[in-house]
Amino acid sequence: PAITLGTYSLAYIARVTRSSMLETLSQPYIAAARAKGLGNAAIVLKHALKNSLVPVVTLIGLDLGSYLNGAVLTETIFGWDGLGRYALDGIMKRDYPVIMGVVLFGAVVFVIMNLIVDLSYHFLDPRMRGGGNADVRNTPVAHYFSGSPAAALAAMVLALLLTTALAAPVITRYVIKQD
Repeated sequence: PAITLGTYSLAYIARVTRSSMLETLSQPYIAAARAKGLGNAAIVLKHALKNSLVPVVTLIGLDLGSYLNGAVLTETIFGWDGLGRYALDGIMKRDYPVIMGVVLFGAVVFVIMNLIVDLSYHFLDPRMRGGGNADVRNTPVAHYFSGSPAAALAAMVLALLLTTALAAPVITRYVIKQD
């Protein structure tokens, strides 16, 4: 099941990673690193990889947020009881609270994944940290947490607790219903 879910986006992530790395390796600061005498491994791992991960992290974050909602077919084929199959059962039985709970949970997970991706830009791309070029702006969320990684961590924990609090009634109802 994990291979089934992961294979769908594997080629696309590899293609985006390759094109992003090729674009980054053609930048002037990479030529300056080569002129300093750094080896290819040091250039790729220390300089190019970190800067080329921004589009890849965006893609992976969007994929992880949609895996929860897209697992219905996989759960049905493999016969696993999961949130997707629970949603499908709710749709077939016209159980509107279940449908609303699953949709709300999926939306919250998607928003949290976007928040984590947005915060990760701050750590991956040095241009996002501020103090640089005026044309490069901080991402909206990372701007508020630029001074304190602890505040960013607290925001993620708060978002996780909120998601759990919203999903608990739906999940609990499903577990009680199965017994």
